[in-house]
Amino acid sequence: MYTNQLTRSTKEILKGNKGLRELYKTAFSGIGNEHPLSIKIMDNALERVRAFAFKNVENLRELIIEERCFELETNSLATITRVDFLTLRGVCSLEVGVFLNSSRLHQVIIVDSALSQLPKDGFAELSHLNQLQIRESRIGRISEGALSGLFTVGSVHFQSNQIGRLVPGWALGAENLGSLWLVNSPTEEQVN
Repeated sequence: MYTNQLTRSTKEILKGNKGLRELYKTAFSGIGNEHPLSIKIMDNALERVRAFAFKNVENLRELIIEERCFELETNSLATITRVDFLTLRGVCSLEVGVFLNSSRLHQVIIVDSALSQLPKDGFAELSHLNQLQIRESRIGRISEGALSGLFTVGSVHFQSNQIGRLVPGWALGAENLGSLWLVNSPTEEQVN
């Protein structure tokens, strides 16, 4: 019922629902509009986005998830296509393979987050992306191969972050990457 209503809408906002702790599998599955749709999920009590919560979502103007601290499970943002702006604020855990088989996103922004690590293959199979930004966040460790599997990307920006450990080889495995920027993001410890 709710999904059918989304096909006629241009903006959906889930805000202030303190009972919303998880987005389950297929919660927003198969949404696609002739006219781009904006989905904003903010200021709830969201703790976890489960696998395939956004399965086969396409043609979104923006998808914004802004919470205090939430986890992105493997495949939670998988199979998304044609999204202009994907903004994630408050991410505290990003598992391996969050973006599997997602493509044609204009901009992915992870901001104001506290990640214990960026794991190897965290961005695997995210492709045909204009820009990936990770900014104003705390990252405990950027693992070897953290950008592995990321391909056909205009630019990747790490800006104004606090990074605990930057492991050598962290950018290995990214293919067809236009530019990589690490700006104003000091590291506490670099492993040699």
